[in-house]
Amino acid sequence: MKLSRVLIIACALIIAAPATADAQFSKLKARAEEKLKKGKEKLMEATGVPGLSQENSSSNRDGIGRSVGDRVSDDATSGTSYKKSDVKEISSWRESSAMPAEDDLDTPEGLAAVHAATFGIPFRHLRGAFHQPKETSSTIHLVIDDDMPSFSDFYDGVAYVHYYDGKSVSFYINERGEKLFDSKVHVSDAANMPRFCNGRVLETPDIWENERNVRIRDKRGNTVKEFNTRVASPYFVNGIAAIGIDNGLGSPKSVKFIDTDGNYVLENLTVNIPTAGDVNFDALVSAAVREEKEGLIAFPAWDATARTVLWGFRNAAGNVVIKPRYMAVADFSDGMAKFFADGKWGFIDKTGREAIPASFSIMPSNFNSGFARVLTKNNEAYFIDKNGKKVRGPINVYAKDGNENYISPFFNGYAIVGYGYEGMRDHYCLVDRNFNKKAWFRTDLPLDWDTPVGMHDGKLYIQHGFDTVRNWWMLDPATCDLQIDALYNPFINGYSRYDNKGYVDSNFNYVIKFEKNEF
Repeated sequence: MKLSRVLIIACALIIAAPATADAQFSKLKARAEEKLKKGKEKLMEATGVPGLSQENSSSNRDGIGRSVGDRVSDDATSGTSYKKSDVKEISSWRESSAMPAEDDLDTPEGLAAVHAATFGIPFRHLRGAFHQPKETSSTIHLVIDDDMPSFSDFYDGVAYVHYYDGKSVSFYINERGEKLFDSKVHVSDAANMPRFCNGRVLETPDIWENERNVRIRDKRGNTVKEFNTRVASPYFVNGIAAIGIDNGLGSPKSVKFIDTDGNYVLENLTVNIPTAGDVNFDALVSAAVREEKEGLIAFPAWDATARTVLWGFRNAAGNVVIKPRYMAVADFSDGMAKFFADGKWGFIDKTGREAIPASFSIMPSNFNSGFARVLTKNNEAYFIDKNGKKVRGPINVYAKDGNENYISPFFNGYAIVGYGYEGMRDHYCLVDRNFNKKAWFRTDLPLDWDTPVGMHDGKLYIQHGFDTVRNWWMLDPATCDLQIDALYNPFINGYSRYDNKGYVDSNFNYVIKFEKNEF
């Protein structure tokens, strides 16, 4: 195939009307496989440009997003279109806009254009890959005596900062980067760092620290209340925290609940545990306070007959709605909650009725949009409805014939569906609850059953497993175009933590940047 034929094909595709999602996917496999098999070597021979092969290692980045129905002639990385150079038989494409001309195909943009135009699928180039945060005139520089700090997200306008420079140093800052006061406890794990709630913070000392008392402090650092115990939940949840009362070896232990002023509340839900109980007391206290979801809150209770802790649900006032009778429960979602009993998972509704009996060996997803995802022991997946009926599946993770090989749980009315192709990277599509395809993307990092996905503040987040830390993508759900990669966590209260460098905003500009003291 000569370059002229390639250009004719490309021009024809440029003027073609956008295809619907279903039509695009029904033709994708046959068209791509045929042209990839017969055309890519000849195209490379004709142009002298390597890299059109799917195996080109220099272009195997993380994938790109495209809206369903986009013209395949659009540049897969910038949205601009290309046309043939006026100079005949030269391997040159020029942007039809006023942008500077590309002299040849030795650019990701040029390769993406000809690949998309020829094969009808995006090239392996990630738009804006590996974003680097930028400093602006508004960036706040916070000087500390270390270059590897760990820090929390902002809660109630305050964040917790910790670093080690021969000794542990921990303190709180506001959103202007101003230090408020030093912490009496030192926590390096961001997930368990103290969080402000209603102007109060709970400080729980570690077993190795000299500090032995749990304290409640205000935003000035004043101690509001102090408890003679070192066991407590890491922070307040909806204004409630748990503290553990350990009366010593051979004595009963108790889990009690407090508000942000240190007053005992929900006293009817106090958990009294005899020492003979086989319970990890610290872990129980840490997990005893749960988020309110759909008006119900999971809580633990000691069962003297079973001699173990069982879980039920209460309301915000502390009234028991569903009596504790399960080894574990998940929070309510879409009117249903998972429960674990006799080695299996099932679902209850808000009345406590077991709507779907415990029958799943592998923990299913939460319900959302009327569906939950369940997995079989053979590594296949189904969607079930609230009656436990299979409504889609089986989805086989090993499928490579163009059929579905991945489904995510539903979130905010959407799910991600994957399609497997032999010798090609998998395609993923964002679908609504009627399984209408809305947008699609490809990635070199295949999603698996455990891949966290979800929507937050109108953005689609996917956590891949390639990097253990910098592993969040943020995509535009309308197009599945990547907006920011290399995130360390989704945006929470307007900010995202970036490595150990500081906080960035949604434009990926540094808001607060940590810098090591030069002296």
